[in-house]
Amino acid sequence: MSGALPGPAVCACCRCETVRQVRVVIDCERGASGAPAIVGQVASGCFKLALMVVTGIFIFSRDLIESPSRASGLRVTVPVFVCESCNGSVTTVPSIRTALGVTPEYAALLYRYPDATVGRVS
Repeated sequence: MSGALPGPAVCACCRCETVRQVRVVIDCERGASGAPAIVGQVASGCFKLALMVVTGIFIFSRDLIESPSRASGLRVTVPVFVCESCNGSVTTVPSIRTALGVTPEYAALLYRYPDATVGRVS
């Protein structure tokens, strides 16, 4: 990335030019697999067994650790252009999602993670 903010410097609500920005946090999550509950329970049991084996390996052989584990999920804080007049109208989840949808990069992120939660950063 070039370091430039995505989209033009226009308000996400009224489309007037503005340099004012609000910060929005997007907590992305993975979609549900839709697998039946019993499959999930079996997979959970297999995972726990594998976790015990891997834990035993790490306890007895610390030099096998190559990189720290990563959390599954994605959380990003992004700037959104919102003018002073429209600032009060971008406070609810639907209005924040609408404002994010104006910028193609943010709209693509919400499309990829439809169950993402959004909120304004104080």
